[in-house]
Amino acid sequence: MKKHGFYALLALLLMAGGVTMQGQSTTGTDFWVAFMPNYTDAGAPQVKLDIVVTAQQLGLVTVENPRTGWMESFNVAAGDAATISIPNEVAYFQDESDCVLDNALHVTCKDSISVFASNDRTYSFDVFNVLPTHALGSEYILQMYPSHASPMKSDRFASEFAIVAVEDNTTVEIELTYDSQNGHYAHQPFTVALDAGQCYQLQSLRGGEGDLSGTRITATNGKPIAVFAGDRGCMIPSYYEDAVDAAFEQMLPVEYWGRQFVVTTTMIKGVDRVRVTALNDNCQINLNGEWLTTIGASETCELEIRDAQPAVYLETSEPALVYKYLPGAMYNYQGNNYCDPSMVYICPLDRAIHHAVFPVFGGSQCEFFFVNIVTETAFVSGMSLNGQSIASYFREVPSRPEYSFARIGTDLGTQMLSNSSGTFVAHAYGIGPCVSYAFSVGADLSWHYDQVVENEADGSTVAYPNPGGNTLNIHTALPNARMEVYDINGRLIHGQALTENVTRIDATDWAEGVYVWKVYAGDPSTVSKSRVETGKWIKE
Repeated sequence: MKKHGFYALLALLLMAGGVTMQGQSTTGTDFWVAFMPNYTDAGAPQVKLDIVVTAQQLGLVTVENPRTGWMESFNVAAGDAATISIPNEVAYFQDESDCVLDNALHVTCKDSISVFASNDRTYSFDVFNVLPTHALGSEYILQMYPSHASPMKSDRFASEFAIVAVEDNTTVEIELTYDSQNGHYAHQPFTVALDAGQCYQLQSLRGGEGDLSGTRITATNGKPIAVFAGDRGCMIPSYYEDAVDAAFEQMLPVEYWGRQFVVTTTMIKGVDRVRVTALNDNCQINLNGEWLTTIGASETCELEIRDAQPAVYLETSEPALVYKYLPGAMYNYQGNNYCDPSMVYICPLDRAIHHAVFPVFGGSQCEFFFVNIVTETAFVSGMSLNGQSIASYFREVPSRPEYSFARIGTDLGTQMLSNSSGTFVAHAYGIGPCVSYAFSVGADLSWHYDQVVENEADGSTVAYPNPGGNTLNIHTALPNARMEVYDINGRLIHGQALTENVTRIDATDWAEGVYVWKVYAGDPSTVSKSRVETGKWIKE
């Protein structure tokens, strides 16, 4: 290509869509939150609801219930966290099901922030990372733990979910996998109409299996919705009746599901349950490079991991949703009763991030606090926590040595986790006698799988994540393909054949900025006879 043609192409690419150095992620300026019922024993104190905001620069945060008019504002300092306690009457409905409520909260800030929410009742506690509005989707498949009920406590167990509309005139279709408390039945779809700020809350019929995993929720008019799901009370493993706890998470839209995961065990406890939900049929699940099982669309399989192998590698042939579940206190008893049921989203490896600011929660009798981190082995040297190198804590994942992991104790307060060399995935957690919580510290949501699938249908090419860091992934269905990457000055800086469906390119030595990629199908020496595709990629 002649230089003047290249610069014309680059100018068009920069004008189309508006280049930005801030990609979509779990940081943002606009969020929606809903709190669901928490397990309770007779005489237990009132639930405590908190929203915690972290920021990389000073910002004014507003939390409001737009349906009732309740509102509070507060400042959060750069690199710090600020907490606001939410009055129960504003956002909490303990026993409501199959109904529309005015309990959704809207969190906004002019500058980029991260939002975390905690739902705390004595010995029943969990925390979740809140997705920004720009990362919401319109299609979800739920996963939680089966809320098997004992005869003595059947009135307190239930799987549950809450759907929040962020726009008026939102119509949601729901197909349950288990009967609800108030008249909706499994595999009989029904619709709900919501306006902005309204929330639809549903709990499973109590006294039985109660597993709403696999439930499909779709905004039929394509509008974004926020979906929260979990268990009002559950025992992990099922029927292990020594301990009951609530477990909550915000669900990921299906377009952000992944195929490759490293799962690490919980410190002190030493054993976890892992559940994998498939997006499509014929989803093969491989554990440490060996076939484990095959499941269908919306189906879930469960496995157990132990400290004998504290990091395992999961790979699925179709996009999947993976959560780790912390078991009850006396399960795998090791001379202590630490831990209790909670759940945490396991971020796919290709959703890795560069930096996270997150809080450590000290509520509900938690005594020990940790963060589990996974990064590429080549990037271990760049890992730091609160400005201090933590490279020495890492060791290779036994079945996948190109990845390394660490499990590090933390103190109370705001934590800053960074990788100056590359990216990482991580989750934080706290445990104590008969209590625990866990949450993901963030994820890269700058691209999604349905883009890849749509483009694959016509043979086109996708570069992701975009913006990205030290790894550029190229997905193409073009046969006999070759790619070239040019910098802002039109210099060819990389070229190679594309022999895989997805090719990972090491961009560690590339400067931050805008790059243009070109993919040829056929012989690049005869461009007129080849298919050529091009696009921009931003390294930040």
